Amino acid sequence: MRVLHVNVFHEKVGGAEIYLHKLIEAQRARGHEIGLFAGSETRSARSAEESVVARREWDPRVLCSDPELEAAFLEFGREFRPDVLHVHNLWAFAADFALALRELRVPILQTVHDFSVLCPNSWCVRGDGTPCAGGPGAQCFQHDCQKNWPYDERQVHLARVRFELVRASLDAFVAPSHYLARLLSEQGFPDARGLPLWADAPQRELAAPGYDARRPGTIVYVGRLVPEKGVEYLVRALAPLRKRVPAARVEIVGGGPAEPALRELAAQLGLGDALVFRGKVPHAEVQQLLRSALVQALPSIWSENSPLTTYESFQAGLPIVASDIAGLPAMVRDTGAGLLARPRDAEDLARALERLLTDRAQWERCATAARAALSAFGKEAHLDALDERYRTLVARGPRSFTPPFAPDLLATLRRHYAQYARVEEWANGMHAHIRHLEERIAELEGKPPPPAPAEGDRAPLVFVLRRDSALGKAALFAKNWKRRLRS
Repeated sequence: MRVLHVNVFHEKVGGAEIYLHKLIEAQRARGHEIGLFAGSETRSARSAEESVVARREWDPRVLCSDPELEAAFLEFGREFRPDVLHVHNLWAFAADFALALRELRVPILQTVHDFSVLCPNSWCVRGDGTPCAGGPGAQCFQHDCQKNWPYDERQVHLARVRFELVRASLDAFVAPSHYLARLLSEQGFPDARGLPLWADAPQRELAAPGYDARRPGTIVYVGRLVPEKGVEYLVRALAPLRKRVPAARVEIVGGGPAEPALRELAAQLGLGDALVFRGKVPHAEVQQLLRSALVQALPSIWSENSPLTTYESFQAGLPIVASDIAGLPAMVRDTGAGLLARPRDAEDLARALERLLTDRAQWERCATAARAALSAFGKEAHLDALDERYRTLVARGPRSFTPPFAPDLLATLRRHYAQYARVEEWANGMHAHIRHLEERIAELEGKPPPPAPAEGDRAPLVFVLRRDSALGKAALFAKNWKRRLRS
């Protein structure tokens, strides 16, 4: 069968991309003819089997519509002539890209790797920490969800456009967790089913070290250092945990923008060498760390789907302490491979970690269950399930399409957002120009320069007439200098 995969990134930047490339390799080994259309922030490339298009992760000019990307996709798709499209992440492509997918007139299956189709910031968690059922719209502001990760009205609006078009355009969905599959079904996405990822067979056959062969008291975290992963709560949990288990120590594997704040917090708590930042390490070394630690911590505060690190813990026979949120309970509680703790509760997390570190019988039960859980995540069963979905979709063909918007409305939105981007670009240019003038004036007057803007600081159009925006600063700047000239 000819299968064309589609994803926002070609490079292995995250779990979805690692899975995608492993899947392509496995499907080719089964005799499928596989193509890949993907974006890249660094390069463009074209071959008979791949089309990689240079695209920034965030480009205001193409948030709603990206004619160049769509043309590249259709050109490659018509040359490749797939029997089925297998779509993965779409969130960094234009909001209306789903319409281009339909132009090939073949069935479309999407693996929904995260919650971005349901939520503008992908957290699917409200401002107070409670899970959300998803659906971009008014509730995104009513429940203060921007506290988790900021967004504006434009992003929510475009998230709703993508939500409606994906729901109307694609034929079927699979999600690595049954939790996300259920949310998709409840939101009206057709034929949504859970399909967990797989654990590689050669690693499954390795003997897992027992309790005595591991480093006493060692807890490992593997992942990005970003707010949604909840590493702050793991750092906070270590302080009370060490009072009860002096040998307890945490090793953090990975990097990210939250690392400086986490290091500062660790210093404030006086954790010393009980907390080690290992940074990014080769995958083989990650596996060794998992096989030598006593517990893996997954303290996430957003909606996790089915993290790859849980499968790696199963392979290593490593018990897990995870947040009781979204897809994690099915991976941890339902398999018996570990314990759950309340999200955003450092003390509850400390208690769960203490139990596994000090109760050897409990640890051995969880370690045995972790190894046993691998039988539910076999590679061949996963590939068989996808093949069956492909055959079913090809046999019935693409479903009829009912546009969720009037064509004139979508055309107007495209024009609106293109104009919005041009004006915003001008406003940010004004912002930079005014800052340059402020710095020059401070220099002439012998004063210190104004504070540098925060990284990523911009002047969104929605704020453009406020006092601290580009236009507001321009008006205030001119007014102040007129006064100086008069005096």
